[in-house]
Amino acid sequence: GMFYSSRGDAPLGMKFQKDAFEAAEKLKDSEIMIQIGANLCFSYDFAGEYRKIVQAAPKVIALLEKTPKKFEFFDTPVDLYPVLIALYGHALGYVGEFAQAEKECERALILAQQGGNPYSWGWVEFMYGCQYLPKGDGRNAVKHLHNSTGYFEKVGALAVLKVAWSLLASGYSLLGESDNALEYFRTMHEVQTDIESPGFLSLGHLASSSAYLNSGNLDEAKVHAEKALNLAQTHHERYCEGSSWLLLGRIMGKMEGAKIEKAEECMLNGMKILDELETKPAYAVGCLNLAELYMRAGRKEKALENLRKSQEMFSQMGMDQWLERIKNLVG
Repeated sequence: GMFYSSRGDAPLGMKFQKDAFEAAEKLKDSEIMIQIGANLCFSYDFAGEYRKIVQAAPKVIALLEKTPKKFEFFDTPVDLYPVLIALYGHALGYVGEFAQAEKECERALILAQQGGNPYSWGWVEFMYGCQYLPKGDGRNAVKHLHNSTGYFEKVGALAVLKVAWSLLASGYSLLGESDNALEYFRTMHEVQTDIESPGFLSLGHLASSSAYLNSGNLDEAKVHAEKALNLAQTHHERYCEGSSWLLLGRIMGKMEGAKIEKAEECMLNGMKILDELETKPAYAVGCLNLAELYMRAGRKEKALENLRKSQEMFSQMGMDQWLERIKNLVG
């Protein structure tokens, strides 16, 4: 199951892992259930199925807390207890439960510090930084992702280090620092590894597309958004696919001679996927993006409808950075 998930076929990976977990349940073997359940959660992460992590991870964490060996690795490469708690916190962030997300990640960080394993510590910092991205908090995302890269560099974990660089690019893009974002994308793109792990390649292109969009280079932004979309679809990364459609629609809506209907179609494709995944922060951002598109097209009623919806969702989830953007948009 992990083989297929890491090779970019999360649906097939999850099928094997679900079968394995059911077999472990019949055996009433908690240690095997912990190992398989944790791997299943990571496969959900590959696919962007964050709501499923929120449902499944607490059950595995509860099993871990009942065993005296909860700080062991369970045949995984990490100290599973803090890393799984951090994964749970990371997933909570992507479904919009930010207060609980930060609480879980902070708990995981304390546990990782106690364990002292640099690779596990790097994973916890990585997840801690990730959960700030959907909120729009680039400053804290960059802080924790920078910490994670230090640990990954220390142990030579190049495959996950490349993903961390991609997400650092996303954090800098949120901060409006396009040069830094593109520098991390280039670093990620230039470093080669012998590990065949195609998953999450879409992330780097998403980040670079956002950076080019922020700097006004719409042609390059479109090229990278299309690459991100293709990679996400190829490797069954549904959250990245939804985000890529949304970004592609934004870019197309800003280009000279823009075809508003095509841009709208792209955005609605992305929002449908993000809604199905229950990733409310990204969906709310999509509403705001649609409002901006409708404003440019002179469709005032549609613009106000989506603006109100995004503002209500941002307020409910405490997404202050995005509320500030709405204030700037309406003057």
